[in-house]
Amino acid sequence: MLITFLLLGASVSVNVALVAGIVARLSGLTTARAVLVAGPAFIAVFSLFITAWGNLK
Repeated sequence: MLITFLLLGASVSVNVALVAGIVARLSGLTTARAVLVAGPAFIAVFSLFITAWGNLK
């Protein structure tokens, strides 16, 4: 169950990071700054899944 939950978290996190990067790029930021937006977005959403897993146990 843990592996499934982590894979789900990683999948959702990647999608959020992609959307954040695309929105940042469309708003006029350079590619490097869009990456700087997408990275923390991935970390934030994935950490929510880790926290949720800890609360389920």
